[in-house]
Amino acid sequence: MKKITIYVPFKSEHNALISLYNNPPNNINFLLNEFKEIEGKNLERKENKNNFRKKIYEVFIRIYEKCISILNLPNIILILPTKKFHYDYILSNGLILGRKQWILIAEFIGTVVSYKHHRLKSPLCLKIIKKFLVSKRCKYIFNWSESSRKTFIDTLQIPENKQHKFKVIYPTLKPINFEKKKKDRFIRLLFVSSINREIKDYNFYMKGGRLVLQAYKRLKPKYKNLKLIFIGLIPPEIKKKYENLPDVEFHLKLSHQDLFELYKLVDIFLFPTYGDSYGFAFLEAMAHELPIICINNHFSAPELVKDNETGFVNKTSLKFLRFPHSRYCPDWIEKRIFYQNLKKEFDIIGLKNFIEKLEKLIQDENLRKKFGKNGRQRLIDGDLSIEYRNRKLYEMFKN
Repeated sequence: MKKITIYVPFKSEHNALISLYNNPPNNINFLLNEFKEIEGKNLERKENKNNFRKKIYEVFIRIYEKCISILNLPNIILILPTKKFHYDYILSNGLILGRKQWILIAEFIGTVVSYKHHRLKSPLCLKIIKKFLVSKRCKYIFNWSESSRKTFIDTLQIPENKQHKFKVIYPTLKPINFEKKKKDRFIRLLFVSSINREIKDYNFYMKGGRLVLQAYKRLKPKYKNLKLIFIGLIPPEIKKKYENLPDVEFHLKLSHQDLFELYKLVDIFLFPTYGDSYGFAFLEAMAHELPIICINNHFSAPELVKDNETGFVNKTSLKFLRFPHSRYCPDWIEKRIFYQNLKKEFDIIGLKNFIEKLEKLIQDENLRKKFGKNGRQRLIDGDLSIEYRNRKLYEMFKN
């Protein structure tokens, strides 16, 4: 069978893409940033000339980006074929203008507008995106989840005869071998969030940090053997309320290696995120056989965490989170309405359900083990495994 070469012009250090490039199907070869390497060699030979060209190119890019920003248009990348080496398709995180067929890889629809979500309100922008995606030049759209796929189809009103191009390719990782922790009297809970560069406490609310702290405060008097490890920034006024709680470890940030060591020590992973389009942390927790409690926020969480199988998918009472057709509403993301509403309105029903589900896992060690093993098994040979993903890719390109 013919070997397929897919050129990847953009650079990404995301674990989902690294896993894809490092563990491809037998019939696919990914060509990463080869153009830049060749350009680098030319720069050594003709430094002055290429520096001038580089400056012209940078000016052109600034003008181009300014124009698409003013007109609320999607980013379009021009890529011309080269005689230096051969490739069959281009894999991109944006729209491609060129002679070769290309494939879009998209976490969600905001990808094609460089996460400038307000552009999705422009009918012209949506029309251009649709035109590119239904064209013959676009081979496939690799959506990270069913939720992402549905968002594209519904938002762009993709005709039924073109919907087959939208394929769900779940990002995944290879489960590593690890030693189980030695038993002690504690049942350890883990919550992880990153620090948002623009708004410091943004992820505290968006990832459900307040919900986790409130649940722990309610449950700790009843279960003396509980311990919470909380990673992420906490607003000072809220931290004062909880810093004297017994058996709580607060960490602002941990390295990836330290975090993976921590996964081995904990018993339950708490990730009640309200706004993740995918959530790679779910996979990391499953790789370490941890049961998970998340929130049914109508994005990919219910796909990654199977309710009553690998964890609990908690229902929320917050009406502003119930999006039509799983869409990311542009105004709510761009203007931070998500964040503003979460600060104002506490998820009372969500907290009650969260505590109820958490108690079940605290009380039942066998249930924790069962959920954890089920989750890891999905990564080994289930629908979240590298083998499953590669079989799908193989079938797409076998002819």
